[in-house]
Amino acid sequence: MIRIWDALVWILVIIPLVTGGFWFKKPGLSIELSQINAPVILLGVWAAVLHFRFRSSLKDASSVRLASELWAKWCDWTSRSPRVALWSGALFFGLLMAWGAVQRHHGFGSHAEDLGIFSNTLWNLTHGNGYVSSLKDGINLFQDHQSPILLTFAPFFRLFPSPVTLLILQALALACGGPALYFLFRQYRPEFDACRDPDVGGVFQTQRGFFQTYSPLLPLMYWSYLPTRNANHFDFHPEVVMLPLYLWTVWALQSSRARVRMSGFFLLLLSLACKESAGIVAAGLGAAWVLGLGPKSTQRWTRPLGAAVSLLGIAHFLFCLKVVPGLLGSGYAYMSTYSHLGSSLGEVLLSPIQKPEIFWPLIFQKNRMVFLLGTL
Repeated sequence: MIRIWDALVWILVIIPLVTGGFWFKKPGLSIELSQINAPVILLGVWAAVLHFRFRSSLKDASSVRLASELWAKWCDWTSRSPRVALWSGALFFGLLMAWGAVQRHHGFGSHAEDLGIFSNTLWNLTHGNGYVSSLKDGINLFQDHQSPILLTFAPFFRLFPSPVTLLILQALALACGGPALYFLFRQYRPEFDACRDPDVGGVFQTQRGFFQTYSPLLPLMYWSYLPTRNANHFDFHPEVVMLPLYLWTVWALQSSRARVRMSGFFLLLLSLACKESAGIVAAGLGAAWVLGLGPKSTQRWTRPLGAAVSLLGIAHFLFCLKVVPGLLGSGYAYMSTYSHLGSSLGEVLLSPIQKPEIFWPLIFQKNRMVFLLGTL
């Protein structure tokens, strides 16, 4: 039984996790294994039954042995040389995610919307035809979404004019969020050196062990997190890099070093350049700082900074939805999507209060709740 369980772990979990999954398609038959949620749950339940019902030890399973050995080496590496370990891990997983995305593209799993749109836009831009997409009826792409971060991809696309270039850059950028999460977690580590009372030393030792155990785990959770992997697999979207950029932004702005905080403002601007929705994320982060959710040692500046970031996020959101389309002689391209909530931006924003009978049932739709549970 253990051998069967072990073989299924390799086939249904480890191989899809490492390679990005596999696909087999022919007329009348389509098989895809890239989502590991269900296999993990089923194999976890099976493992519990083997352990508690049949008293079987899983320590001899090759997958468990390999995981234990790699975990021990990873913990040791991140303890001795965290920067080298984390950036090596980011490169490794970034290349794996890139390989999976490219294989999906070569297997006709990509689409004109949106990989084709952005590839076409960058081709036009790098050949002097402007920031336009032929697949969007030749409109200036700022009439569609506010993603000036796309311009930073242009030099790479000029050198390697292929959709594959965008897929590789997206994967590498997304993987850079792993180190950010590690350093963010360590910012919340208590000041152990301030404790000199031997009577509470054991408590602090327990906390130290907690941080030493879970700090190396967080990047691995990030790199294997299903929504992260799905965002990478589904074509190319400039807003995907918003995640690592915001993680590094929060880390930098919470830093005790003034020079690092200055770099945080630059990262914040890059984050806001990802899409019009980036302003809402900034407003939420700012509100969290105002509520005191930054590290205690940084709250002296993160509280007032949070208010400023929230205001900047709201201003950015309104600028993208009202000012930019107006300058280009049009309205927000997707306003009609929310017509059932109101005919103007103000009415849509107030719809939770003015039209609760429409807004809240939409929020708690079954498919939305299933999606939410699937991301946990």
